[in-house]
Amino acid sequence: MTGIYEKDIKFPSDGNGPLRLVYASSSFTEEKIGPMIGVFVYEVNKDYKSTS
Repeated sequence: MTGIYEKDIKFPSDGNGPLRLVYASSSFTEEKIGPMIGVFVYEVNKDYKSTS
C-alpha cells in the first residue's frame, strides 16, 4: 500500500476560525512511519465573526 495524504490542519489551536483544535491523538502528532488513525477534538470559537 502507498499512503497519500497531507498533514494539514484546517483549524489549528491558535487560529481565529470558527473552530479551534484542542486535541489531536498521538498517532497524528508523532512522526512515525505506518498507519495513522486520528482522533481530533475541536472547540467552537464563540468569538468568531464571519466575513461573508
